[in-house]
Amino acid sequence: MATILSRYFGSFELEGREVVRFRKGIPGFEDQTDFAALSIPGQEPILYLQSTTRPELCLITLPARLFRPDYQLELGPEERDSLELPASADLEIGRDIACQVIVTVDQNREPAANLAAPLVINLSNHFALQVFQARPGYSFRHAVSETLQLAEC
Repeated sequence: MATILSRYFGSFELEGREVVRFRKGIPGFEDQTDFAALSIPGQEPILYLQSTTRPELCLITLPARLFRPDYQLELGPEERDSLELPASADLEIGRDIACQVIVTVDQNREPAANLAAPLVINLSNHFALQVFQARPGYSFRHAVSETLQLAEC
């Protein structure tokens, strides 16, 4: 087992099934391909993706359907191939794939979720890819507070 160092979580042991692999990295972090998927009890449904090689790089993600229960994901043939998904099968979010959105937290802005470019994870092999969605209403900076206010009602 490998030990992962994290600026946010200290050091922890990594098990193979916890690794999410982006074959080409993530835009802006192309050199980062392996991330440890961490769920913290009491913080669900947040999924933290901690780089296995850069202690300071940790992505905060939430399920896309938390923001839009009717969230529709489109995957092209190249994307399916990269994720090793069947070319024509209907895929179900939560059964076959996870569809997570990255949440950005800046000091001078309110937290925002990137609904326009979710992270898609094949749940059977943990290969992942960030996929641009050209649908109206899927913003790169969807206000997280809007969703949280709706959830509290």
